[in-house]
Amino acid sequence: MRKVVLYGLLSLTAVLIRPMEAFSANWEIHPGLYTAYEYSDNYRGVAENTQSESTYRVGPGLGLLCTGQRFRWELNGHISKEYHNRYEEDEGTEGMIATRATATGEMQSVDLAYEYLETQSREQLDQARGIRRIHAGTLTYHRTFEQASELSLAYIKGMEYAPAPDEDVGSDRGSLEIGFQVTPHNHLGLAGGYTYYKYEQREDVAVTNEDVAVTDARLNWRYALTRRLGTGIILGYAKNAPRRSPYQDIYTTSAFLDYALTQYTSLSASAGHSWLHSENHENHEISDAEFSLTRQTQDDTIDLNFSWGYAYEYTSGSTYGIYKTMAAGISWEHTLTPTLNTSVSSALTQREPTTEMVTGAKEKDITHRLAIRYRPWAYLDMLASYTHLQHDSEISDTISENRYGITVEVRYWQSRNVR
Repeated sequence: MRKVVLYGLLSLTAVLIRPMEAFSANWEIHPGLYTAYEYSDNYRGVAENTQSESTYRVGPGLGLLCTGQRFRWELNGHISKEYHNRYEEDEGTEGMIATRATATGEMQSVDLAYEYLETQSREQLDQARGIRRIHAGTLTYHRTFEQASELSLAYIKGMEYAPAPDEDVGSDRGSLEIGFQVTPHNHLGLAGGYTYYKYEQREDVAVTNEDVAVTDARLNWRYALTRRLGTGIILGYAKNAPRRSPYQDIYTTSAFLDYALTQYTSLSASAGHSWLHSENHENHEISDAEFSLTRQTQDDTIDLNFSWGYAYEYTSGSTYGIYKTMAAGISWEHTLTPTLNTSVSSALTQREPTTEMVTGAKEKDITHRLAIRYRPWAYLDMLASYTHLQHDSEISDTISENRYGITVEVRYWQSRNVR
């Protein structure tokens, strides 16, 4: 609760940074009612003896929007009481709040965002079931200079309180990114960051993972062959240093190509090699690749992506360390009418441990989502969705779950100019 108050105060501080702007801005206040229904055919997320469950949620919602000439602050959220048809012992509170404040100048901008989520729904089936509380805050500063160069500074704070046997883990990350347009054809980018993952000691968790410090750096050089075609190289480095265990270094080099097919469609592809150096352990190496295709028009947004290589993850669940990771995904958002739009997405992630320092086994997660949103009036928002989750592991049986949901939110619509 203290973190919710802290980030709320930070957001209000961002509003007060430009008090005269906020005073003369346009304010919109939208209190309302949030209702939701979800059916799951495998509520417990087990491989055998599955049980279905129906969940109902109802509670107040709120939306705020403050817009000025160079300032914008928005807040959306709800808190609801959760009722269960079969598992009454799981009844509790579910809620979400998301706020963001942005102040812009002629050549610089500051962005502050915070999101809090309290839920029993799982993003992946290997997560423990129970109440999960997640905090995520971001502070970003961006500056553009007259010499065709730019600077970005960011601080990201995360905290996840998870049910046992998953662990409570927090993360703090600071990053710096600089871009230089050296010549009309040559662009140079430098980036670096430091992230610290801290695992909290708990009596109901038998083994607590070590805290980990990750230092990363990247050098990016791009040469513009034409106005639509560019190529270049990327050099990367990441040091994973657990508090007591031996460290691991990842060195990466790759060549890339990006091309604007049309005004609305672009693609990029890269291929290279990575080396994994483990202190006191056998070294490894792997060929890596990435590909992405994006198309964005007034009515459609299409994303297609693929990646293969080393990736490190430190989560509240069983994922801890550096893995050989393959990830692929496709998504399509389409606007049928001004009041009706659809979205469909599919994602596949497969990870394999690299050394004996990495926990877990070879695993694969599959997620399919389909949603239809209908908003006939400004004060009424309806969403129907379907989600399929599947988790495969070489040491356990396959687990799958299908979820069907309907969400209806009604809000009072009021706009007021403050002078």
